[in-house]
Amino acid sequence: GLSSRHVAELCEELQPILVGWTVKDVQGLPPRDVLLILEPPGGAEAAEASGGPPILRLRLAADPNAPRIHLQQGRVKRHDGPIGPFFQALEGELLGAEFRRIAQVKGDRIVIVEFKASGGKRALLVELFGRRANAVLLGAGDRVLSVAMEPPKKANSEPRLVVGEEWK
Repeated sequence: GLSSRHVAELCEELQPILVGWTVKDVQGLPPRDVLLILEPPGGAEAAEASGGPPILRLRLAADPNAPRIHLQQGRVKRHDGPIGPFFQALEGELLGAEFRRIAQVKGDRIVIVEFKASGGKRALLVELFGRRANAVLLGAGDRVLSVAMEPPKKANSEPRLVVGEEWK
């Protein structure tokens, strides 16, 4: 698994590469992986003219057995069948959004990817905690818009991820 130090290093490496890129496609890979297809500033034609890559693929995997974040070289086979409400929400909120920032949260194994979208600030939060790994779509004020996997409810405790509530 990833240590918090590895997460920090990955974010530092990815930030200067991705800033200003636009979300061209969102591929949901159930149950908890997301592949963001990003287009460079000025579009694929500008990238080609400058010798840069026409697209980048950012994989955010909240996989309990192998949580990770990385740029992916090859294409991935699209998921067959319905993708579920979380991935539908990601597509609706992030398509066309501009990548602003990727950062580690609270020195932990949590990554936040922030975007400037038509509806305002949006963020994808990925918790890379082994079996508790999860992905959360956040809106303005860090309000939870959607969650990949609803966390188990514990008796006598407040739920941690509630749609409409602020992320804790």
